[in-house]
Amino acid sequence: MSAERKETGRPRRLGRWLPLALFLAALLALYLSGAGEYVSFATLRANLDSLQAFIAAHRLVALFLLIVIYAGLAAFSFPAMSLVSVAAGLLFGLWLGFLGVFIGAVTGATALFLIVR
Repeated sequence: MSAERKETGRPRRLGRWLPLALFLAALLALYLSGAGEYVSFATLRANLDSLQAFIAAHRLVALFLLIVIYAGLAAFSFPAMSLVSVAAGLLFGLWLGFLGVFIGAVTGATALFLIVR
C-alpha cells in the first residue's frame, strides 16, 4: 500500500511545481524580450496620439486589453505598475481608467493566488 502512495504522490509533486515553472519561464521570456525598455513616460508621450485614436475608435476592445494586460502584469508582479496605472488614467480618463485598473488588479491577484496555491 505504501508503494501505491509513492506512485500516486510523485506526479502530484511534479504537478505542484508546474505552475511555478511556467511562471518563471514567462517571467524569463518577458525579461529576455526587452519589453522593459518600452515602458517609460517617453514612450507613452511619443505614442500618445496613436493610442488615444485607437481608444476613441475601439473603446471596449481597448478597455478589455487594458484589463488583460494589467492582470497579466499584476500576476507577474511587474515593477512599473504605477506607470501603467497613470497611463490608464491618462488614456481612458479617471473613472474608466480606474475601473479597468481595478478589475485588472483583482483578476491578476486572483490568478497569482491560484498559481501559488
